[in-house]
Amino acid sequence: MIKRVFAIAMLCAAYMPAQAMKEYQLQCPERDVMTILHTNYLITTLKWGSSFIISHPTVRYSDNNIKYKIYNFLNGDSLVKTTGDNKHYYFVYKNGHKVECNKIKETELEITKLPRVHNVG
Repeated sequence: MIKRVFAIAMLCAAYMPAQAMKEYQLQCPERDVMTILHTNYLITTLKWGSSFIISHPTVRYSDNNIKYKIYNFLNGDSLVKTTGDNKHYYFVYKNGHKVECNKIKETELEITKLPRVHNVG
């Protein structure tokens, strides 16, 4: 039974359409432009200067009817984003300093689905 469910799930995943990923740039005080990429694989990446840092999976938090998404990056920085119509972006640097950032650009990235190649021979 478990093998059958797994096989059906794998077939469904193979034929599902590719979804877009979002990349946006934030201008934050004390830093140059930072590029954030949310992938479909439960990680978020941060590019800042020559550094490229990934985060743990998103932490969701709610307080006084305000919903937050928190991305804790491996360098000790955290991105705190409010959700909904009135989005705000905050960075908490690893030294504890909290700043509000401005989103300056957003891009939808389409995933290219490559054909499967079977090993013949």
